[in-house]
Amino acid sequence: MSLPLLAKISEYFPAQKSTSVKNMLIMSSAIFETESTNLNKVKRNIGKITGNLKSSPDANYKRSIRFFNLPNLRFDEILIKK
Repeated sequence: MSLPLLAKISEYFPAQKSTSVKNMLIMSSAIFETESTNLNKVKRNIGKITGNLKSSPDANYKRSIRFFNLPNLRFDEILIKK
């Protein structure tokens, strides 16, 4: 994941840690690439997106579950800059 892209998108999520934003980008990319919200299918693409082809699908699935269980991740707090 490109650091300039992460920095640019992080501006829209000032209340979130950069790691949360990075995981959101990874999950979003994996969902779009898989064309499914089924995490059992999404887990296969996370390694390709992160560049870690050695990661196990089980580890990627656990990463997905942890991401969606974050208590402070609020998508409704997006700031729209004009």
